[in-house]
Amino acid sequence: MAKTPQFEKAKLFALDWIKDETPRLMWYHNLEHTKDSVLPTTERLLTMEGIKGKERQIVMVAAAYHDIGYTMTYQDHEEASAYMAGEMLPQFGYSKKDIRDIKRVIMGTKLPQIPENMLEKIMCDADMDILGTDDFFTKNGYLMLEMNNNGSNFETDEWNKQQLDFLEQHNYFTASARKLNNEGKQKNIALMRTLNNRL
Repeated sequence: MAKTPQFEKAKLFALDWIKDETPRLMWYHNLEHTKDSVLPTTERLLTMEGIKGKERQIVMVAAAYHDIGYTMTYQDHEEASAYMAGEMLPQFGYSKKDIRDIKRVIMGTKLPQIPENMLEKIMCDADMDILGTDDFFTKNGYLMLEMNNNGSNFETDEWNKQQLDFLEQHNYFTASARKLNNEGKQKNIALMRTLNNRL
């Protein structure tokens, strides 16, 4: 299991940092996203895919740190997250190799997602779990507000069309995520199509 004392300390450090340092009006990429969505989803996918031991811990740490870069910058936050993980994790006893692996998993979430191994695929799928959930439309609205607060200027109709394109083009990388989320994602696609047809 990933829940070693080493991991718990590293995770709590990341969550406290995100809680204290995330800028105001981050409606989507905030503590809730990491703590209540990405971390538990990552753990569930790791279990379903049979990932254990060191590899499991690598992905769980990456999940805790994957968006910490938003406390530094909005653009290219993946690079910032990987950099910050590299600066923060040595204090918890992670080796240089572990940290390199963690940083690679974090960078695997950068859009367009092109994961190179199973660990990166799991991280990508956990980060996109929302696409297949009942919370999609609420969270999607929060994401538009957040992006508009950080330099974008989306109108609702333009945003909805863009999000429909994203949903239709997206594919989960792991069999486990497809099993958990494909049905819900198809429902969200159907609802988004209906919404777009009304515009």
